[in-house]
Amino acid sequence: MKKKNDQTEPPPPSKNPLENLPLVRIQKELWEVRSRGLSSFRVARAKDTEPLFWQILLVPDHPPYDQGAFRVQIEFPFEYPFKHPIFTFMTKIYHPNIDEKGQVCIPYMKPENWRSTI
Repeated sequence: MKKKNDQTEPPPPSKNPLENLPLVRIQKELWEVRSRGLSSFRVARAKDTEPLFWQILLVPDHPPYDQGAFRVQIEFPFEYPFKHPIFTFMTKIYHPNIDEKGQVCIPYMKPENWRSTI
């Protein structure tokens, strides 16, 4: 994996074209986040062998979370973007939209409410 601006780049595409469909979409969305200058979002790890399983580091710029750094696992299903990713906070955080297990609990992230255009 390459280093650029002190951030780990996502893994290269697979040789299996079917595996590349969600990965291409994820890489496009990651590029959009980075191009907007969102410095608080860093890809901490993405394995070549598991391109749909990422760990990111959120380092908020503004209170009340600006004194923390939060590790988040993201599991993208093979059917992404038609099925929702699973976000799990590995670092304890007290937030109204994060449950005690670290799961994001907002209505549009539930399977029945997920839309690929969100």
